[in-house]
Amino acid sequence: MSHSSCLYDGLKIYSLATGGPALATLCGSNVPGPFSSFGPMLLNFYSDSVIPDMGFMAEYRAIPCGGYFNSTMGTVSSPALSVTDYHHNINCTYHIVVGDNRVMDLKFNTFHLEASSSCRYDYVAVYDGQDTLAPLLGKFCGSVLPPDIRSTTNQLFIEFRTDATGSGIGWRAVYSETLGPAQGCGGYLSTPIGMFGSPDANQDGLYEPRLDCLWTIETPVNKAVNLTFSSFDIEASSTCRYDYVKVYDGDNVNFPLVATFCGSLIPAHFVSSGNFLTVHLVTDSSVNKRGFNATYSSVPLLCGGTLNATSAIQTLGSPFFPDAYPPYTACRWVLDAPAQESIKISVQNFVLQLSQSCSTNYLEMKDWPLGDYGKSHKFCASDAHPPDFYSNSRTILMYFKSDTFMSGNGLSFNFQIASCSRTYEQEHGYLKSPGWPDIYPHNLDCAIILKAPQNSSISFFFNSFDIESHSQCEFDYLEIRNGSTADSPLIGRFCGSTLPSPVFPQSNLLYLRFKSDYSMSRDGFEATWTSSPQGCGGTLSGEHGSFTSPNYPGTYPNGTHCEWAIVAPRGRVVTVTFAQISIDDPGDCQNNFLKLYDGPDASTQPAGPYCGVETNIAPFTASSHHVYIVFQSLYASLPSGFRLTWSS
Repeated sequence: MSHSSCLYDGLKIYSLATGGPALATLCGSNVPGPFSSFGPMLLNFYSDSVIPDMGFMAEYRAIPCGGYFNSTMGTVSSPALSVTDYHHNINCTYHIVVGDNRVMDLKFNTFHLEASSSCRYDYVAVYDGQDTLAPLLGKFCGSVLPPDIRSTTNQLFIEFRTDATGSGIGWRAVYSETLGPAQGCGGYLSTPIGMFGSPDANQDGLYEPRLDCLWTIETPVNKAVNLTFSSFDIEASSTCRYDYVKVYDGDNVNFPLVATFCGSLIPAHFVSSGNFLTVHLVTDSSVNKRGFNATYSSVPLLCGGTLNATSAIQTLGSPFFPDAYPPYTACRWVLDAPAQESIKISVQNFVLQLSQSCSTNYLEMKDWPLGDYGKSHKFCASDAHPPDFYSNSRTILMYFKSDTFMSGNGLSFNFQIASCSRTYEQEHGYLKSPGWPDIYPHNLDCAIILKAPQNSSISFFFNSFDIESHSQCEFDYLEIRNGSTADSPLIGRFCGSTLPSPVFPQSNLLYLRFKSDYSMSRDGFEATWTSSPQGCGGTLSGEHGSFTSPNYPGTYPNGTHCEWAIVAPRGRVVTVTFAQISIDDPGDCQNNFLKLYDGPDASTQPAGPYCGVETNIAPFTASSHHVYIVFQSLYASLPSGFRLTWSS
């Protein structure tokens, strides 16, 4: 019988381990639950002397908290996962044991625990052995899936602890028996010459199922690795999606993928572009083949290597520059500066032929690691001469690849530690404060000169700005002058967190001075700049940036015609967003308009034209790393202008 407080008949559910009031008091005809307790549960059914009813029937099951697991593959999880959130004040331990002379992989597929910076409230801890005295492989909390874990022995120990407050969905992980380096599956190889191959633990002539073997091969610095396969038989498929061998040109799988192999054709030998090579074998649970055997050796490095940048200029280039380089040349340089420093690359000579494919003939410069703000630029025969490259942090990766030498081909470049004072002699670029996007250092005094070609005009656009604030900008500031010297006419001195207006000096020179004192640092600034003989427009390069109409936020002049070409790094796709747009026009967009083209020029069908006051234009996403923008205005009677941003 139903009653608002279940006063007459009802069922009370108690958790005996925690004590306290009932977990639930139930009556009526709606089926409740489910309910769970950590430890014993007490059900108390009561009824008064009137109005009988049908009663209740319930199912219960005991869910283990941890346990002992000894199968070759299985699942472990927090108690009552998918039934209820995990309980407070529990300590569950899971002891997993697989076969002798085996290791195991542990992969989490569900994870949601109370988060804390040091996982001191609720956590899952994984130990590489039989108890908590074994080495700790990781302690995890929050909602990010932990990384895949591999034991070094045949045992893992998992501890799941929770405190008295806060909870979450819980976690689940799959474990599986496999082979490790001690059984020939992967490892670190550093002898000058050696052999390795797919493991065959049961000696039946076939590799094992469910393998994930990673070999890292190291030769001495400024040597290369010569890898030769002597036999090869891996389950074949058109895309090598079942079993495969991948080779990476570096010391981990984040370096360039050389190739993915499967089938029975023996791969060609490969010489690395540095002193590391990574080989990755993965197999699924069916169709095992004979596998592979390979040898490696240390060989002289024709080009590339790991070098330290200093304040002195150093020069590198393609093998035997300016003479012919060998076929299938692949050079990789790792250039490293001291901590807190950055590197400047100046390409002196870079020539490839238009008939050579960009996929196998190119120059690439990239920050390492890339992170969120690193830059990566790839140049082929059809591209303009590479501009000076300033690293975002202390390390640069340089690649030069060419399948064959043709008359005139070659590369030479200089590198050195980059001062924060520098001159950019180029048509366009990207500028940031030292340390960006982190806070800038104290006691800086940087002079930066932008020098565009003669008879062109610079346009300078701020993307982000945050410098210590002061009413007179006396402590930290960015000063911009129209010219190339410290006494050129002052355009403005900027500080605070308000984004400054674009700068249009109507000349090809701009002088910037960034100064910080001994205290109070902020994020700094980030800007995009370009130039054009027409006074507006030009090339805009980089992963992201912004640009505006001339004189923005003021009104552009009558008779304005500007053309911008956005060029993001190869392999990226550009999206343009309309931050603000107001183009004075009667409404037909014939004389005053903005058009966007999906490509490097105005030869494709445009998006637009746009005119008037537009407040809800969807972002424009191109199909490649190029977008071309045309702006025309015969006149403007009303206040007019626009600001666009792009990302990739």
